[in-house]
Amino acid sequence: MPNYQDDVTETQLYVPLRGNAYGLLAGAPAAAFVRSLKVAAVMHDQLFLDEGSWSGIAGPGGKTEWRDPQGTGPGGLTLQPPRERAASRGRDWHIAMRPSDSEGPMRAIIRSSTTLSMRATFEPIRQSLPRAFEWIDFVSHDLYPDDKRLTKRLASAEVRDGLLSEAFPDRFTRSLIAESTMHSLVLGMRMGAAVRLDGLHRSVLAARLARGEARPTLGGHALVATIPDVRNLPWEEVDEVRKMKGIPRLRAILADVEMAALEATAEGGDLDEAILREYHEQYRRATDDAGWTGHAVSVLLGAATSVATTPLAGPAGIVVGVGMAAATETGSYFLRKRRRRDTWMAAADDLRARATRSHGDSN
Repeated sequence: MPNYQDDVTETQLYVPLRGNAYGLLAGAPAAAFVRSLKVAAVMHDQLFLDEGSWSGIAGPGGKTEWRDPQGTGPGGLTLQPPRERAASRGRDWHIAMRPSDSEGPMRAIIRSSTTLSMRATFEPIRQSLPRAFEWIDFVSHDLYPDDKRLTKRLASAEVRDGLLSEAFPDRFTRSLIAESTMHSLVLGMRMGAAVRLDGLHRSVLAARLARGEARPTLGGHALVATIPDVRNLPWEEVDEVRKMKGIPRLRAILADVEMAALEATAEGGDLDEAILREYHEQYRRATDDAGWTGHAVSVLLGAATSVATTPLAGPAGIVVGVGMAAATETGSYFLRKRRRRDTWMAAADDLRARATRSHGDSN
């Protein structure tokens, strides 16, 4: 029996094969997926990715899918090339069976042409990692029978959705997409994790998001809008960034920034511009409140005050007074500097510097 809570941590993200199969193609789409995974690694404490492979095919006559934790199914553990998916459209396929106690010919139980054929695996991404990171787990969880029935009930409403009907006229293809989406969400819910979906599977949730029955995980878009090159960080740099003390607070700030920007652009406007305005306002307010901009003035003022109020007479008294004030203010300066190093602003600055450097190295 599956145990959904084995690997759950405070902020986690589940990345299912089913819910990302449409966008996970070889070449540029896979590279874009890896970049988005790096953003997720900065924004979440733990990532869970399905191991093995998943395949699904659907058309006017029926649908079927395979989940293989060992990756021994069609295509094995390789990414699906875009050309393969395109070539499969319209191609006939069937599923044949016969009773286990019969030696007669197998009989087709499903015959159909192909509307959509997907297969996906994260294994090439796993192999590309420089080492095993403790914050990325490759897992093989499944739903309880009751949850699988719940998935089908939830998906049935989405099959009738106008958006899917426009893109995929046949019911079985819409059913495959909707059930894959709901299976991913229900399993993520049981794991206590947010769920990452590709664009097609996210579109299934559009109506539920509008009704408030589901809510997006905020912050990732704001991170990319403010520090675009974070997507190009090497994995080892991502690991270092995650260790910064200010990162948890930075995640919360970015979520607040994205929420404020979404509200500001609800009636229209550029979301990225709104994010940048809100982020810089948050940054300015935080630095002003912390007093990071007044270090030099504070040191000079402290020295001048000490000279004026020292009880010792003569040049020696002045020298001692200045020395004592400088030592006190220097100590305060380094204390403030250490405190600043642990803030979300410092984490953001460090992250920006690393991302900019990695962008330069890649050119």
